[in-house]
Amino acid sequence: MRVENVKSLVAPLLILLLGFLAMVELTGLREELPARPPAAKARVVNTLVVEPGVLQARLLAWGRLQSAQPVVLLSEAEGVLMAGEVPFRQGQGFKRGQLLLRVDDRQKRLQLNRSKSDFINAMAAVLPEIKQQYPKQWADWNRYFDRLQVDKPLPTMPAAKVEKIKRLLARHNAYQIYYAVRIEEIALEKYRIRAPFDGTIIDTSLHTGANARLGTRLGEILNLEQLELVLQLPAVDLPWLDTDGEVVVRSSQFEGSWRGRIDRVGSHVDESTQTVPVFVTLAGEQADLPAMAGLLLEAELPGKTVTDAVSVPLKNLYGDNEVYLLLDGALEKRPVTVLRREAQRAIVTSGLEPGDRLVTDLLEGVAPGMEAISREQFQQESQGQSQDQSQDQSQDQSDKPPQQQSKQS
Repeated sequence: MRVENVKSLVAPLLILLLGFLAMVELTGLREELPARPPAAKARVVNTLVVEPGVLQARLLAWGRLQSAQPVVLLSEAEGVLMAGEVPFRQGQGFKRGQLLLRVDDRQKRLQLNRSKSDFINAMAAVLPEIKQQYPKQWADWNRYFDRLQVDKPLPTMPAAKVEKIKRLLARHNAYQIYYAVRIEEIALEKYRIRAPFDGTIIDTSLHTGANARLGTRLGEILNLEQLELVLQLPAVDLPWLDTDGEVVVRSSQFEGSWRGRIDRVGSHVDESTQTVPVFVTLAGEQADLPAMAGLLLEAELPGKTVTDAVSVPLKNLYGDNEVYLLLDGALEKRPVTVLRREAQRAIVTSGLEPGDRLVTDLLEGVAPGMEAISREQFQQESQGQSQDQSQDQSQDQSDKPPQQQSKQS
């Protein structure tokens, strides 16, 4: 019984051992197939067809709006300040010709009327002599005398055509009194301060009721009919500036854009910022223009044009002067000539030919010669494959017997 038990145990072990040896022998006889390298997958990129043309340089600058004509008001008369047609206070707007301030002129006006009276008396004394000696000239002088009134401006004195009439006028001090009256009339105008333009009051030094003296500072006003934008343009952009073009002005705080013209360009460079001041005049009749001095604005200045040039996005410029092109299904790195760099683009004048496909993606981890395909071609091939699969499925359905087609349906 024991021998039979041993035989029953050894037999299965021998079978397993023989099977293992046979498997090892067969494995050694099999030839190992070489490993296939993974198929390279072409990179899908966005491209732009190169078309050289005429490009205009873009110049951007920031500056503050200010009045082209700020005026400091100084008193040219002495007396008590009195109110005008608009309140004389900071922030008050006014129109051309409105009375801003006036100085008490009652005494000055009476002195002027007295001088006019002296002139009328002098003319009244000389008229009889002119009538007696020069009757042909008397009618003209008599008409002038009738126009003389104390409460109205003095009319211009006619010229003496006869030398003896001039001597008569001089003997009666008519000329001396006449010019004294004209001087007092001009002085009286200085007692009233009228607005020389449409503007606003930005500062007041004296108010109504105060006593003004000669040379006293009354305040400061701004001309809003003609506004000026002072821009700080980098000195490197100065050769590209076209001073005859139109300037487009925008604000981050207000909607819309406004137009202006370059009035003048500074001739000095700021040492700290390396910028040149450019003065742009804005038309005040633009209704939606925010006429506020000190407002920060952005201006797009007119730039000079470049012929036979290509605009390349700045992000697609690698190194100093290289770009990637898609050529014959592979990426090619090509050097180009960069004439000007701007905030978002570079102006390239050579190195690119018409019809070249410029890669506009931001490429990382690529090298020249890598397989690539344009996105347009990739989409076309994908659509073609989809159509082929649809046609195959339709053909399979048509090849099946009618019974199977009805069951599947």
